[in-house]
Amino acid sequence: MSFVQGIDVSRWQPTVDFAKVKAAGNAFVVVKGSQAGFADPKFATHWANAKAAGMLRGAYHFLTEETAQKQIDIYLKTLGNDPGDLPPVLDIEDPKAVNMPKYADISLAWLTEVEKKLGRRPIIYTAAWYWNPKMFIGGKKYPEWAANYPLWVAAYPKADGAPSLDDLAKGKFKPSIPKSWMNWTLWQYSEKGRVGGVVTDGRPANTDLNIFGGSLEEMNTTLKLGLSAERLAELPSFTPVVSFAFEAIEEVEVGAKAPAEAPAHQREALAEAPARKPAKKKPAAKKPAARKAAAKKPAKKAVAKKAAAKKPARKAAKKSARRKK
Repeated sequence: MSFVQGIDVSRWQPTVDFAKVKAAGNAFVVVKGSQAGFADPKFATHWANAKAAGMLRGAYHFLTEETAQKQIDIYLKTLGNDPGDLPPVLDIEDPKAVNMPKYADISLAWLTEVEKKLGRRPIIYTAAWYWNPKMFIGGKKYPEWAANYPLWVAAYPKADGAPSLDDLAKGKFKPSIPKSWMNWTLWQYSEKGRVGGVVTDGRPANTDLNIFGGSLEEMNTTLKLGLSAERLAELPSFTPVVSFAFEAIEEVEVGAKAPAEAPAHQREALAEAPARKPAKKKPAAKKPAARKAAAKKPAKKAVAKKAAAKKPARKAAKKSARRKK
């Protein structure tokens, strides 16, 4: 099975040499464009440098419960007159979203309007561990519109590092697919990959690793990229070495359960979101039962005092009884 490799980056990968990224076998990059109502501060730099390196480019928006129009406007404003090569991407995984029917409505509004403006059907990025419990709206059904959009699924076979492309090609791993889809178009199979050209403070840095399951020609057709044969010839792709030796394959489904730690996208989004002042807590009122108990304490002391006062009288009565005997 052939793959087209790619990475995705944001301000958390501040220094990226895209020429080296491409030389390492990556044909595409998806850059964070915006979140809620603000643009990613490294978008313009990453966008321009990826283009200069000849990589295919796409941009994603991290969706929150902000108003739909505000989020549509910031994404389109961030892209400006250069929408890139890949379809727009909507990242649906906000851990702070609580009103899920509202969140689903905002998602659909964004997808509909952005498709209308850019003339490209967006891709939805999400994970089974998020989508399955969160987007089961009202405990009744998943959004009917979801399956109309290609899926970019996040599922990590290894907690540290990444599986080899040979193992992925052999089918040793497969991602858990969110309930609304039958298959995936893009797979983010690691958030802790290492790629030449991605550094932070002069040191190699983790980045997300992605694949399209097929050849460049198939990716061109599936995502309706409209690239010429000459443009495709400039891009790298991966084709595993054919081996006729028998090898037992253990198929492992990954990504069905929530990871112990929130994925990088969520951690980054939470870190980027403007901090909200915590609401002041009102002093807790004393419970009525506690007040009643406090009121009863003096009464108990009074009973104890009476009992203590009676003791001498009882002793005196016993002494007089002995004298009579």
